[in-house]
Amino acid sequence: MGKIFSLLLLLLLTINGGALADQLVVMGQVEDPIEINGEFEGYPMDPWERDPFLLYLAHDGEMMYVHLRVKTEGWVAIGFTQPGGGMHGSNMFLGYFDDEEGLIRDDVAVGRTHSEVDNPAVEEFFVGRGDDYVILEFSYPLSFPEDEDFILAGLNSGDTVGVILAYHNSSQNIRTRHSNRAAFNIEIE
Repeated sequence: MGKIFSLLLLLLLTINGGALADQLVVMGQVEDPIEINGEFEGYPMDPWERDPFLLYLAHDGEMMYVHLRVKTEGWVAIGFTQPGGGMHGSNMFLGYFDDEEGLIRDDVAVGRTHSEVDNPAVEEFFVGRGDDYVILEFSYPLSFPEDEDFILAGLNSGDTVGVILAYHNSSQNIRTRHSNRAAFNIEIE
């Protein structure tokens, strides 16, 4: 009986420990716009971290600000979708390099693939490299452009939305399947 109780307790602690590791992340609100420069100053909340990802999120009521840092040499991506949702219909942002120039692309996911949207709305962006990481930082309207087949119309205070992250270990070809990914939900403050 003692062994069964100990195993059940261990299982319960393991399950709860895993849940605590993936607590709901909050996208904090700021009064002034955040400068898009590859630095994470100005983000009001602690980052979401799971190796190799580091993610800061914020909004000012009009724009969202995203700072994603990934230990990789390849492309990086973040997408917004319904809570617990997958890739299909997500509004995706991909950071990659063409030679040494850092670029961003706004895509809509269709099934397990994605294509560039007709009217990208990225305001400002920064795509850069460090010694062993890539940074994708950008600003984007909280209200997503219409007629792009996004599963969400945008992000609103009080909403809970899904976030998907992905990267490739070495490729700059954004058509190359990701090497790894992560998914979790965020609450918009």
